[in-house]
Amino acid sequence: MGLATVARAVHECKFVRPGLVKGLTIMHITKMKMHSGACVVLLLGAFAVSGQELKLDVLKVGAQVYSNVVVLRASATDLYFRHEGGIKNVKLKYVSPELQQRFGYDAAAVAEAERRQLEAETKLFTPAARAGAVAAGATPLSSEENLVDPVSDRSLLGKTAPAVTAEKWLGEKPDLRGKCVVYAFLTSWSVPARKFIPDFNALHKRYPGKLLVVGVALQPEGQLVAMTEPRIEFPCAVDPSGKIGAIFGITSVPQIALLDAKGKVQYVGHPAALTEQKLSALINQVTTQ
Repeated sequence: MGLATVARAVHECKFVRPGLVKGLTIMHITKMKMHSGACVVLLLGAFAVSGQELKLDVLKVGAQVYSNVVVLRASATDLYFRHEGGIKNVKLKYVSPELQQRFGYDAAAVAEAERRQLEAETKLFTPAARAGAVAAGATPLSSEENLVDPVSDRSLLGKTAPAVTAEKWLGEKPDLRGKCVVYAFLTSWSVPARKFIPDFNALHKRYPGKLLVVGVALQPEGQLVAMTEPRIEFPCAVDPSGKIGAIFGITSVPQIALLDAKGKVQYVGHPAALTEQKLSALINQVTTQ
């Protein structure tokens, strides 16, 4: 049976009704083609689909190789997946035709959507657009106290954060009611993330009863507990599927999400921007409530 025949069988049977077929193994790929400069090769070895979860032994994108891949979801333009090194997304236009078909990729529709988005963003950030907004009295509010300002209604800034549910906690589950919260997104393998752990430890102890640091490890529990230094001295949620990270749009580490005592998101970004002055202002809000 040739590769093309196997691929058709997969799409006609397995991908339409994934519960019917398990354990299909593609042992060898004899021919590979490069389409439109995509430079993407998907190496399949003993992959299985369970419900909506697609598992791949290897996903190669250009010179980058991802191992033990679990596809989390796909949008019209991107494929989001978990792998040994964390969480990643790639453009669907750069994956294999098999995966494109699996997730209903429409090249023409995506190109048109990207063109419209680029056009809208260009208009938003042109001087004329900003001048028009000012003239219409529609300029968003900003101040010296803001760490960042939103430029999209998809931003969580100023909004109440969605409820966070962890698969497992290392240490006791924290009580967040009436407290400011710093969600610290990290992994044990990231050198920059590990460098901030002592700072997170100190911050967690600095404002007892008023502020909590809550770690979110975007990796399996076994990898996290294997890290002996530096020690994590704050409660930490284990989030190997990246569900909590997806809530806050986290795509790299270290990152933090800062919530005030009412649960509203005040900042999402790199922890270096979180100064003592900004924290004190939030803590004073807790004191005066």
